[in-house]
Amino acid sequence: MIDKIKLSSIDLRPKILLAFVIVALFAGVAGGIGYLGVDAVGADAAVVAEDTEELDAASEIIYAVERQKGAILRAQLGQQEAQAMLNEANEHYNEKGVAVLESHDLNEEETAQFNERSSEADCWSGRAVAVKA
Repeated sequence: MIDKIKLSSIDLRPKILLAFVIVALFAGVAGGIGYLGVDAVGADAAVVAEDTEELDAASEIIYAVERQKGAILRAQLGQQEAQAMLNEANEHYNEKGVAVLESHDLNEEETAQFNERSSEADCWSGRAVAVKA
């Protein structure tokens, strides 16, 4: 098949133009594929950013609950800084965790997990009041 094509009889100018058109087509196709790829990644990046905020807030809630548990143990041991530690943990729970999660739209599973953590935090706060009394 290559033997049948006789490009040597064609002038140099049409060969250069044909090569330019072929390169331009390849560049256009590659650019289009790249544009679609960047658009897809950009859409996913927004979702990842929102999920990251929710994960950060959830980890802050877990941290606050652990601090509440530590404060209760300190109160049971009779240490004076237990109340300050509990207040700090409650404040951290409300500001860094609950406030952020309440500003996001959570699905059913996330809402159930949030409610579970909230009830656990309330339980530890209730125990702290009982220990103080």
